[in-house]
Amino acid sequence: MSATGSATAQLLGSIERLCVTIRQQLESRVLAVRAAVYGEIRRLLTLIILAILITLLISAAVEFAAAAVLIAAWNSHPALAALGVAGGLLALALVAMVAIRRCTR
Repeated sequence: MSATGSATAQLLGSIERLCVTIRQQLESRVLAVRAAVYGEIRRLLTLIILAILITLLISAAVEFAAAAVLIAAWNSHPALAALGVAGGLLALALVAMVAIRRCTR
């Protein structure tokens, strides 16, 4: 009986060591996945913040360009200058709308 008992104890010890090894591997993989997810979240937040900043800077540039066109052409052709600026801004809005629709499909 003692040979059977020691074999059972060895088997249980082996199973316990196997369970510990599996648990350690799972923990290390979960930690690696968690780190990768946090890295992706940080990258995504950086991307969103930079996209907002770029959008604000581009809109300011477009507004200054529109003001420059209006100032330059206001004395000679005010209606044509206003119509040209409005048409340009409308074209930019349409291009942005098409780009957004393409990205969200």
